[in-house]
Amino acid sequence: MRQPTGYRAYIPAPLPPDPPVAVDAARLAHASEALARLNAIATQQPFVAGFAAMCLRREAVLSARIEGVRATLADLLAWELDPATPGLPADVQDAANIAAALRYAPARLADLPLSLRLLREIHALVLRGPAGEGKTPGEFRRSQNWVGPPGATLATAAFVPPPPGELLAALGQLEAYMHTVDDTPPLVRIALVHAQFETVHPFLDGNGLVGRVLIQVMLQQQGVLRLPLLYLSLAFRMRLPDYEAGLAATREGDWERWLDFFLAAIESAAYDVDVTAQAVGRLVDQHRALLAGQPPVTTDLRVLGLLTERPLLDAAAVGQALALSSHAADAALSRLESIGIVTRLANGQYQYTAYLRWFQELGELPAGGIVHLERW
Repeated sequence: MRQPTGYRAYIPAPLPPDPPVAVDAARLAHASEALARLNAIATQQPFVAGFAAMCLRREAVLSARIEGVRATLADLLAWELDPATPGLPADVQDAANIAAALRYAPARLADLPLSLRLLREIHALVLRGPAGEGKTPGEFRRSQNWVGPPGATLATAAFVPPPPGELLAALGQLEAYMHTVDDTPPLVRIALVHAQFETVHPFLDGNGLVGRVLIQVMLQQQGVLRLPLLYLSLAFRMRLPDYEAGLAATREGDWERWLDFFLAAIESAAYDVDVTAQAVGRLVDQHRALLAGQPPVTTDLRVLGLLTERPLLDAAAVGQALALSSHAADAALSRLESIGIVTRLANGQYQYTAYLRWFQELGELPAGGIVHLERW
């Protein structure tokens, strides 16, 4: 629709799409089966809490990477251990903000329904600190924004979302759909909500970040995924032009293209997590077996369990987390180092290197032994 100053902005129709989306039943079944395997991991693996924590961090780093943040998973772990660690990139807090939002939002559902208020709270978290300067964190925009390459204007933008005067109506319709109870399959509902959110583009900045957090929240809120085991941003990043083209197609009425992409991304990302979980499970079992013959077994196994959640630690962090004396924590880490489970870094920290490598960015990984979305 043309606006008074001459530019054209897109005003989305309310969800669900009319005519209804034609769902590829086979593709939906494959994506659902892939997520069912992840839910099986959540009940069968003894290390699943730590594994889920690492998947969440990986999603945070990959989501930030789509927005140009260069901080790595190793940087994020170092920042969590000590924000003053020398040499960390300035944008590491951006990834930490996303990780915080991914932890906060599902827990918040216990006393706040999926709502516009929750979206504002997520936005305030992901743009906390320097990232949010001049971007009104936690507030819906009151001015027109647009999507396009650097230097694009309203006249040359690739996409112009609803103007401020239409924004609250579009958001109200989106919120109403999120609360609608019908027979729409949960994965289809999540796909529709994500695409509509990105079309409405309700914040001055950070819409992509919030939209990807929203997917993770809805996967758990809809009962599709028990734990945050899916790092879907890897699939989006590996095929970013297809992701963007799928979203753009919905504005031409082609919801099927977007849904096919989304379900394929779910299946592929879930497969990657499944493969990673199996490999990590074998690794942790091997290390548990090594510790079984080394006294004091109980303390060292507790430290190993903590390392599956936080594979970069020092004695102080271990002592605080497990209520151990500094001497006991340091002795346990030294024992794990002596049998090759952890590596002692030059700064005195200990890294669970063999475990961490399964979660790191593709460019950080050693050659061989890693499967990443190879079925896509």
